[in-house]
Amino acid sequence: MPEVNGIQVPFLPRAASTAPKPSRAPKELSSPEPFAKVLQYAQEQLRFSAHALERLRSRALYPSPAEFQSLIKGIELAATKGARNALIVIGRKAFVVSVENKTVITALDQQQLTERIVTNIDAAVFF
Repeated sequence: MPEVNGIQVPFLPRAASTAPKPSRAPKELSSPEPFAKVLQYAQEQLRFSAHALERLRSRALYPSPAEFQSLIKGIELAATKGARNALIVIGRKAFVVSVENKTVITALDQQQLTERIVTNIDAAVFF
């Protein structure tokens, strides 16, 4: 089973580690398979904790290429303001990220956003 950040992930293609890096992100995402290609592309600029990968899988929060770009831009914007941990809200999805490490810590969908309080953040970025 392939690994991402040391965690075995069943939805990545088996050849993910040896596949050539795509020149640009895929355009459509409707299942975990295309998401794996986008994830591979995004990991050049962004990391995902084991917890975040589990939340992405269990909540079917497969970000599109445009959402990945917004996530990266949100981290850059939070960094310019000196943030350490930020909540980045992109449409109906939200991500708590470590700005310093450029690591996604967890992912939330619309339901979790309406039911929970987000703690341990010092900035919020909305798209």
